[in-house]
Amino acid sequence: MGEIRDKVELSFVGKDGLEVEAFFDSGATITVIDREIAKKAELLISPTIVTFKTASGEEIQCNPAMGMIKIKGCLSPILAQIPIDKKLVEPVVIGLVQMELMGITLNPQEKSYSVSCKIPRI
Repeated sequence: MGEIRDKVELSFVGKDGLEVEAFFDSGATITVIDREIAKKAELLISPTIVTFKTASGEEIQCNPAMGMIKIKGCLSPILAQIPIDKKLVEPVVIGLVQMELMGITLNPQEKSYSVSCKIPRI
């Protein structure tokens, strides 16, 4: 299976966006962003501390953050986790929750993806 990476734009409402490379990870539930990138993009980072367990069983403490993300022209709210004391292997990981929210479909064989940009209805 191929890895899927692409440029995305992170920002807070009304601010200029920061273009970064993101890794689209269908094995990750949540979106995780490196703290320095989140600060440069001016995401709103909460002081609340939450703990997540990775697939390998490692516990990571994070601060939730919110802002906006633009992928292939589709602008959407983003809720991400910002690790407190951990350097990430991938600085920006787009998880399944964000992919579902934006209607992102991955095609690992072709190393491509599509975005429907439709807000899901419950």
